[in-house]
Amino acid sequence: LFFLLSSAIIAGSANYSMERYARTNFLQRRVIETRTRELEEKNAQLVAKNQALAESRAANARSARRSELIFSALSEALPGTVLDDKYRVEEKIGSGGFGTVYRGEHILLHHPVAIKVFRPVVGNAALQSLDRFRVEGISACRINHPNAVTVLDFDVSAGSLAYLVMELLEGTDLESLVRQHGPLPPGRVIYILRQVCESLEEAHISGLVHRDIKPANIHVG
Repeated sequence: LFFLLSSAIIAGSANYSMERYARTNFLQRRVIETRTRELEEKNAQLVAKNQALAESRAANARSARRSELIFSALSEALPGTVLDDKYRVEEKIGSGGFGTVYRGEHILLHHPVAIKVFRPVVGNAALQSLDRFRVEGISACRINHPNAVTVLDFDVSAGSLAYLVMELLEGTDLESLVRQHGPLPPGRVIYILRQVCESLEEAHISGLVHRDIKPANIHVG
């Protein structure tokens, strides 16, 4: 009787342990499967987002290349055209990261000017860039300093070209001067830098930051 009772207790305990283990193992598998599905869904969403971002970047890069090609062709075709029935664009003077500068003429006044046509921006930043150019043009017109170039006008043409009209300077720039004559005497360097700093101070007071200070943009007459 004792043997049978012990066997029944051991069998019951073993059966309970096996059922408990089976239930626990089943629940763990369900939790693991659920977590795995959630991770797979999140990973699929992340892959989709990364793919969409890559496609968007590729599209922006293609748009930027097309815009660059169009602007390059436009910069060569602009000489001889008239902007807003006011300014005739003549030969190209130079170009940089922000746009191209042309020699021009005010048609009504027959006055020589320099016209800077800004490089267009593609994508969602286009309107923001045009607005920034407009604000900078207004700020530049407020600068009144003998060592700063005078800004005469700023507008966006019917073809969505933002342009800045400035006084036309004759002479050379600091980069060409150094390349031609070598290092300048310390006294002349101090004289030039003093005037540059004075004009920059006036610009900063007016709330304008140049963002492209370099010898090629410093006119020395």
